[in-house]
Amino acid sequence: MLKHFTNGNVYVDTHSEPVGELWAYGERVIDAVEASELIGAGSEVETIDLGGGWVVPAFRDGHCHPLFAARESRGVHLTGLTSVEAIQAELSAYREQNPDGEWIDAAVYDRGLTAGREGEAAALLDAAVAEVPVVLHADDHHTLWVNSAALKAAGLITAAAVADAQSRIHHGSIDVDSEGNATGILREWEAMSIVLDRGPQPSLAEDLVALDEAQALMLANGIVAAQEAWIDRGMAEVYIEAAKLGRLKLRVDLAFRFAPSEWRDNLAYFEEMRAQVERLDHPLLSARTAKFFSDGVFGSSTAHVHEPYEPATPAAGTHGQPVWPKDEFLEATQVAAARGFVLHIHAIGDAGVTDALDAIEAAGATAGCTIAHTELVRDGEFARFAALGVTANFEPFWAQNNSMLTSCVPQLGRHRIDRMYRMRDAINAGVNISFGSDWPVSSFVPLEGIQVGITRAPIGSTEPSWVADQAVTAREAFAAYSAGVARQLLDSEAGELKPGQRADFIVLAKDPFATPERELAAIDVMATYSSAELLFSR
Repeated sequence: MLKHFTNGNVYVDTHSEPVGELWAYGERVIDAVEASELIGAGSEVETIDLGGGWVVPAFRDGHCHPLFAARESRGVHLTGLTSVEAIQAELSAYREQNPDGEWIDAAVYDRGLTAGREGEAAALLDAAVAEVPVVLHADDHHTLWVNSAALKAAGLITAAAVADAQSRIHHGSIDVDSEGNATGILREWEAMSIVLDRGPQPSLAEDLVALDEAQALMLANGIVAAQEAWIDRGMAEVYIEAAKLGRLKLRVDLAFRFAPSEWRDNLAYFEEMRAQVERLDHPLLSARTAKFFSDGVFGSSTAHVHEPYEPATPAAGTHGQPVWPKDEFLEATQVAAARGFVLHIHAIGDAGVTDALDAIEAAGATAGCTIAHTELVRDGEFARFAALGVTANFEPFWAQNNSMLTSCVPQLGRHRIDRMYRMRDAINAGVNISFGSDWPVSSFVPLEGIQVGITRAPIGSTEPSWVADQAVTAREAFAAYSAGVARQLLDSEAGELKPGQRADFIVLAKDPFATPERELAAIDVMATYSSAELLFSR
């Protein structure tokens, strides 16, 4: 079918001025000359009125966790609660309303609320709900706050048991008191999993419904493709089943999580899941990526840094926690690359970024390789990104001077805080930058991330931009959320609206490049098209 999109303002890419129409044949954009030839040959034409809207290439999320986000949305919601007492009240009320539940999972709490009270963490939750396990996910998603029942379910009930568990953790920790007993705070995923693995796991049917919900939200905000940046056992099956049932609406690439303690055991599973995806040959699903963590996060002082953490902090004098022993990191990334996986590496601290670049360079296969988050990067490293062809994936929503950022000042010092999220330096160095959300860690809404990336200020704020010289322009931000992610995902057929590319686009209510910077997040997405097919309309 030949489609003629009229009465609009079409930005073919984020650098050109708008034109008044768009032609598509099948799933591809074509030019007016080819459209005329097809009409002359008898092709039927469907005319779609864009209603005067503003068309830009559709968004793509270069790093997110839709399935995790959808699962999390089904638990108790703590976002916005500003005190321990408010959390206790919410948990008590939930328990009263759900007396038969055997496990309470809640997200997300502000890590700052437990500062200085970590030693009584479990007891604080016990005061709200004591009879069943309670598990709270922190806003950094690298910290867990649990009650005594959860510690008991995980076997962390004596100092000896805790010490034994800690001895088997390569990266992360279990907070203990002076006698070695667990306090109720667990940091990083190896430690957190000791509790989480004991909890109820969603069924395939439940996950399919959750994925439906996540996709609907993403499409309503203009997202048509995503890097699913965390796949463990049981998760690839959800996407495969969704594809088989016709319920997969987004173009998704799966990234299998390689972890130090289990990657060798999981490698066969990863390859089998990839083989299943390849045999399925579904146009929206691929499984080409290996996900690695180079380090942790600043909030728990587990990000790997070249300069030690600041004095008078718990991590004083240390350099954080690399997730992998260096030799094993190099071995695992080389094995993954040799098996045909693209490398996608979480790196927060500047030393974590260096380690990731070293691993990618040693692997010798850099096409599509990405370093995600890149919060702190030392001088000269972006030149390595460019030379190796590595994408720098930023979460632009994080580039704001809010409590999440300022809470890290004691660990890093202001001098390092003010050198974070160096998007301008990356662009100037010739690096392909892509944008993502890390949803559910932060907002999945691209227009919110775009506004923050441009203004370097919280949405709704009138305060001056934070480190304004690292801001991007509106056109650069839109490109990073479209063409930049397409390049990251090795998708040469998407990211712009030029002849031969897929007709993936959104219709906005206002001209994004004429709207005041601090009003961009309020623009409505009126419609979302993928391969010229309407998937959402307002």
